[in-house]
Amino acid sequence: MSTSFKSTEVAKTTVTYELKAAMTAKAHLAGCDNSEYLRDLICMNVHGVTWGEYVAKHRRYVLGMQGTSLDQFRPTE
Repeated sequence: MSTSFKSTEVAKTTVTYELKAAMTAKAHLAGCDNSEYLRDLICMNVHGVTWGEYVAKHRRYVLGMQGTSLDQFRPTE
């Protein structure tokens, strides 16, 4: 079974103007927008790494699987 990293669910909340302004500033420093910054914060809280690191870790795991057959990744009938 393959893993999908397509973001389909919405996670949001309301905050004060000051909190949003501070988040926007930090997101800008990180080189991302507010949505990407919030996604990274959530992923760090759940998995201990940013979203990009989480996806990269999975890809490195798959790429490092030596001698494995692609048949094991195909759905069984």
